[in-house]
Amino acid sequence: MAVDAVGVIGRALQRMISEKPTVFKQTLRDGKVYNNGSEGINCDAEPVQIWQHGYDMMKAMREVIFKCS
Repeated sequence: MAVDAVGVIGRALQRMISEKPTVFKQTLRDGKVYNNGSEGINCDAEPVQIWQHGYDMMKAMREVIFKCS
C-alpha cells in the first residue's frame, strides 16, 4: 500500500506540473519551502494555515486512475 500511495502522490504532482509548469514556483525558493508568502509551514499557528496547494493536490490525487494488472 505504501508503494501505491507514493505512486498516487507522484502521478498527482506530475499532473499538476504538466497542467501548470509554474505551479510550485513561489513555493520552493532557494531550497526553502514557502506557504502563502511566508517561509515554512507553521504547524502551531492559530488559526491553522493550510498548505496553499493542499486543495489542488487532494483534487489531483482523487483523479488518479489505476489499472489493475
